[in-house]
Amino acid sequence: MHKGISISEEKLISICVGEILYSHGHFSEVLSETPTEYSDQLSTVPVKIVVKRLSNNKVIDLLGIKRLELNKEKTCIWVVCPSNRTSSIFTHNGDIYKLNLKTLSIGDITICFDNLKKEICTNDGMDLKHFLDLPVKVIITDERNDKLLDCLDIATTLMNDTGSGVFYHCLVDDMRLISENPDLEKILDESEKKYANLMSKLIKNGQ
Repeated sequence: MHKGISISEEKLISICVGEILYSHGHFSEVLSETPTEYSDQLSTVPVKIVVKRLSNNKVIDLLGIKRLELNKEKTCIWVVCPSNRTSSIFTHNGDIYKLNLKTLSIGDITICFDNLKKEICTNDGMDLKHFLDLPVKVIITDERNDKLLDCLDIATTLMNDTGSGVFYHCLVDDMRLISENPDLEKILDESEKKYANLMSKLIKNGQ
């Protein structure tokens, strides 16, 4: 994995617009120095959201990005992701083995940021530095009715070794959630096991 931008686990504050764009530039440099089939096609590389447990850094969910939007208070950019319940997971003999997520590419996200910059800086008079400092957060919505389910901070951005995928990593404070609702521990443990298997296959298949 090639690392982009990250924050410390002690300070869980989501990375900002400028840091996201900087990481994309870094990934472009990495691809140009390491020839792959994606070297000249960074704009087409898909971006997925990886949700991990804070306690052990294990994956418990993978999400596709539907859109980017500015929150009503104009203090944050939302990366809107439908919940990944059934529609994007293929199963065989009860085991998930392939993920078919509809998501945005690096190019799509760059265009979204450009459009938001024009809207905010031109129409609302926000200066460029303020725009680049806006935090970027992941909003999870119900895939059936678009109802808000959760809001997560982005802790780091990574690109896989083949250059075929970029991942925004979010951390969930699982110990706090379990202390508030002990029944969640079993659910999180089961998700962790399933996605460990899935992630190994995604990496092997270059998805």
